[in-house]
Amino acid sequence: MRLLQSRTLRYLAAFIAAALLTISAGVAGATQLMGFSSAEFDIKDPSGARVIGHARYEVIQKGDVITLHGDSRYTSGEYDIEDDSFQTDSGGNPVLTTAKHDFYRSGGTPMFEDDVDFKNGRAICRDYLGSTPNIQDVQMSFPPDTWIGATVMLPIRQYFRSGGTQMSFHAFFCAPGPKIFNVAVIKPSSPTKAPSGDTQAVEVNMRPTFGWLDVFTRPFVPTMHVWFDPSHDWEVVGAELLRYYKGPDVLLARTGGSALTASGGAATAPSPAH
Repeated sequence: MRLLQSRTLRYLAAFIAAALLTISAGVAGATQLMGFSSAEFDIKDPSGARVIGHARYEVIQKGDVITLHGDSRYTSGEYDIEDDSFQTDSGGNPVLTTAKHDFYRSGGTPMFEDDVDFKNGRAICRDYLGSTPNIQDVQMSFPPDTWIGATVMLPIRQYFRSGGTQMSFHAFFCAPGPKIFNVAVIKPSSPTKAPSGDTQAVEVNMRPTFGWLDVFTRPFVPTMHVWFDPSHDWEVVGAELLRYYKGPDVLLARTGGSALTASGGAATAPSPAH
């Protein structure tokens, strides 16, 4: 079951950061995508006492392509880059089309590369930790509610903003090869203290589910924690996650004030992969 604690599960929380972002309010597609301007986070050790890096997320629009870009830099010199791209459909709604997540050692040599083309049904997972690269390149059929990386925060934020308490969807992971999991999301009833120090944040818990096998897998499957601020239109203020495959736990703590755009964050979430 150690496989389930792969680097891919860290996405379920690292992505959270992205729920805060948008490009300028003057661009309709990007405003629909996130409802926020760029967002920044301190990356802390599991105790929350020591800052070990910094993460920044932003939404960039070029023509009809909108990209959710994440850049995480660690004091060790390691860094992670994430780019999730959307194209607008005939109704002007962003639709998830491609995703690329790369993880690097200090000095720039790669550790992992995840490359997904939702339109053409192709997924590539590359692992460079061994003596030779482990590359798995497969054709896949993606369920219509499939999300990846930071984009998983889009349906979650939208759902809980509307008053929901629990939901599920599909998420793509390299674990270590290309896989699609069903993910359960639950919102506890009481506010909790987030890594950012926000004492009124609402904690949301996420974990992969396996149907009747859950009774056996539950002790081995980690639960990711994400904290939202309902007083600022459910922006993300913190997360607890696994950084990478068999890697350490880390905390993300939102820095700075609210980044709501002039639109008041009323934007709707985009469509998942088609």
